[in-house]
Amino acid sequence: MVEAAPNKVDLARLLTASGVSATPWYAVIDAAQDSGSPARAAGSGLQTQSLYEGSLGQQLDDVAPHLVSLTLRDEFAGWLFDNWGGNHGILLQARAGFQEIRRHLRKFLMVKDEAGKKYRFRYYDPRVLRTFLPACSPAEARDFFGPVACYYAANRDGRSALAFSWRSRGVAMREIPEGEPAG
Repeated sequence: MVEAAPNKVDLARLLTASGVSATPWYAVIDAAQDSGSPARAAGSGLQTQSLYEGSLGQQLDDVAPHLVSLTLRDEFAGWLFDNWGGNHGILLQARAGFQEIRRHLRKFLMVKDEAGKKYRFRYYDPRVLRTFLPACSPAEARDFFGPVACYYAANRDGRSALAFSWRSRGVAMREIPEGEPAG
């Protein structure tokens, strides 16, 4: 019996219709989900760099989050969209260059609980981001967004995207469903 090919989402079309198109696109990919994804991005000629640094960064490179500068129509974006439901990472649009975005995102890799204990924060996992952002206070959201105009994460079904943007009252979320023009 031949398995039917999964329906592919034309996420590039949906996101282009929904986003701040003049703003550069980035992905934060999770090498823990696919250790070959950073090399795949670099092999496509895209700027990519781990969010971790130093000896820890070298030790964790094959499971670390990596920032990738991309366009929605490049080869790597095609791979990411084909695997959109696989929790490989998130997309974002930002009003800043690669190194400024990397510095900003690095600030959130570790968090403390009320007792002061530190934890790695995997916000770049779509399952975490889509739970975390709606729960943020307006001040937390403002800090987390910084120069980022919009974060995008796969919805639970993996066939659509959730777009998160910061408003003065907190996080605004909207779904970009498959097959419907966004906007």
